[in-house]
Amino acid sequence: MAGFGPDGTAPGGLAFDVLGQLHFASITVFDRPFLDPLLVIECNFDGELGAFVGAFARTAPGLQAVLNCRIGPPLRSQADVAQALHAAARRPAAGHIGAHDLTRSEIVASEALAGSIRQHLVARQAQFQAMTAVQAADDLRRNFAAQCPPLATRRPGLKLALALALAVLALAFALVIAPLLIIGALVFLRAERREPVRVRPEARIDSAARNENRLGSAQNHFSSIAPLKAGPVRWASLWLAMGAVNLLARLVFTQGKLGEIPSIHFAHWVVVDEGSSLIFVSNYGGTWESYLDDFIQKAASGLTAVWSHCQGFPKSRWLASGGARDERAFKRYARDTQAAESIWYSAYPALTTRRIINNRAIMEALIGLSKEPPERWLARI
Repeated sequence: MAGFGPDGTAPGGLAFDVLGQLHFASITVFDRPFLDPLLVIECNFDGELGAFVGAFARTAPGLQAVLNCRIGPPLRSQADVAQALHAAARRPAAGHIGAHDLTRSEIVASEALAGSIRQHLVARQAQFQAMTAVQAADDLRRNFAAQCPPLATRRPGLKLALALALAVLALAFALVIAPLLIIGALVFLRAERREPVRVRPEARIDSAARNENRLGSAQNHFSSIAPLKAGPVRWASLWLAMGAVNLLARLVFTQGKLGEIPSIHFAHWVVVDEGSSLIFVSNYGGTWESYLDDFIQKAASGLTAVWSHCQGFPKSRWLASGGARDERAFKRYARDTQAAESIWYSAYPALTTRRIINNRAIMEALIGLSKEPPERWLARI
C-alpha cells in the first residue's frame, strides 16, 4: 500500500478522491497477539452500502490487490471485489456524525461559497462597515443566494417528537420490568466488582503517534481494537450502552457536538471477531491529547459506559463512573490499543466541524431557511 500514497489517491491506488460520496476513509492493519492480523477498511460515506461498494470496486484499481492479502480465494474481477466488500461489511453498532444530515457535496460546495462570500466582504469592506446588519444580509442574499447548493430540509421537530415518544415508551417499559432491571443491575454490579484490574505501563510513542498532526491538516484519525470481557452480563450491558449512545447521537446530538465535544466528524464502534473484540474508529479535529481531554472532561460517562466492556480499560463503577476519569490510565489504554493507519483520507482536511456547521447555517440564511437574526448568521462568516 506504500505506493498508493498516504491518502490512497496516487495513480493506480484507491481513488478515494474520485468517490463523490466519501467523507473519510482509512486502511489499518491490526497486528494482534495470538490472533491473525485484521485488515480494516473504514469508509464514512453518503447513501446506501450497495451503491457505494459498487462505485468503490469500479473506481479503485488498487483495491483488488489490497483485498487479495486477506485469507480466502483470490478475487479476479470487479464483481468479485464488490461481492467481497459487501460480504465483509460491518455496520457500526453505535456511532456519531458531527455534520448530521450533510452530504459531502453539500459540505464542499458550502465551503467554496462561504469562501467567495468572505472575499466579497473583504473587497467591499468600507461599504459593509457603513451598512446595518439587515442591509448587509440583503446584499449577500442578492449576490449569492442563487449560487447556494441544494440543501436537504431539516426537520428537528420530527426528531424531537420521535425522541419524546421513545422516551415515553422506554419509561413505560422500565416500569413494567422494573424488578428485573433491579436484579440485572445488582448482578452487573457484582460482576463489575469482581473483575480484575490491569495496570498498564506508560503509553508508548510509536508509529500511531508519529502519524498524527501530519500534512498540516486540521484533523486527525484514531483507531483502536480491544478484546471484550466475556459473559452474558457484559454482553447485555454492552449492547444496552451502545444502543443508548446510538439513540442519543441520532436524536439529540445532531448539531455538531457529541455531548459537549465539538471536534468529532465521525466516530463508530464496531463489534468483530464473532463478538469478542470491539473496534473504535474516529475522525476528529485537533490533537490527540485535546481529543482525549475532551472525552475525559465532557463525555467520560458515555465513553466509559461503552469502553468499560473491554479488557484492560481503567476500572469502572456502576458502568459509567470511574473509567475514563482516570486520565493517565485512560490515555495509556487509548495509546496501547491504538493502531497506526496505513492510509488515511479526508475529503475536506482543512475543515473543522464548527466551520462546517457555520457554513450550513450561512447557506440556510441565504435562501431563507434560517430563523437566525442577521447579526447572528453574519457573525458566522
